[in-house]
Amino acid sequence: MLRARWLVGLLMVLGLGVGCGDDGGGTYVVVEVQRGIIPATTAVRSLHVELDLGGQPFQHTFTPPSGDVTLPARVGFLIRTGAGALAVRVTARDAAASALAIGTKTAIVERGVTTTVTVALDTAATAPAHLVIDRTSHDFGDALLSTASSPVSFSIENDGGQPSGALALTLGGADASSFNLSGAACQGLTLAAGASCAVTISFAPGSAGIRTASLTVTADPGGTVVSSLTGRGALPGSLGVLPASHAFGGAATGTQSAPQTFTVSNNGGVSTSSVMVALTGSDLGQFSLGTDTCSGAPLAAAATC
Repeated sequence: MLRARWLVGLLMVLGLGVGCGDDGGGTYVVVEVQRGIIPATTAVRSLHVELDLGGQPFQHTFTPPSGDVTLPARVGFLIRTGAGALAVRVTARDAAASALAIGTKTAIVERGVTTTVTVALDTAATAPAHLVIDRTSHDFGDALLSTASSPVSFSIENDGGQPSGALALTLGGADASSFNLSGAACQGLTLAAGASCAVTISFAPGSAGIRTASLTVTADPGGTVVSSLTGRGALPGSLGVLPASHAFGGAATGTQSAPQTFTVSNNGGVSTSSVMVALTGSDLGQFSLGTDTCSGAPLAAAATC
């Protein structure tokens, strides 16, 4: 049976465990924790101490009532029964309960003899699984209605030190149906430490206007990452000309009438291909095309020439 006492600088004592108040015949073990590889500027909020004496385990997390742990620190245990090889493992944690460093030590415990075990926090703690995504947002730009854009790749990585749980990928949001996810390479996959996988998403709007959705990837352990998706559904380029018709009136043979300006506009949602202006009809020879600022270039959405 183990009972623990918490001592920082041998000034503060907290009784824990079973049978407090009766120390007769027990053996004290004092675990002295050294800072080791933890930088002096890094705050330690708690120490998690694990003991194992002949298969009899005990563990407890010691946290000062206020402030951080001052290292070196001393943690005292009263061992009621047993003697022999004692294994000690100490994990230092920060305010978020994340492991900072680990220290281990073994010692021989003799009944009735106080034993001090010095443990240096000299081993880097293995970071838990942690998912990251290379694109936290992406704008697909304009896409014609019911026409898929070029697919875009999204890479999901586990930058932690332990394997992740199975990945679960979902598309959500008001316009999720406007985006196509190809996630077979990642769905249900467990990522080893440092491993990654990739999925692709394309934008295929069913109606005009701004469309939004989100890609959510979750694993336990590993956490959740989200990428915001946007795109604009656009009508195809559509040319119009004003005036739609024009009567030049009479003109003497061999003379020219006053010129008439016609404005070409793109009434669609995306740029047209290269514009070509030409005169056609049975009396083509009676008309001539003057200045032309439209031919040979595409016309942007809502633009005129």
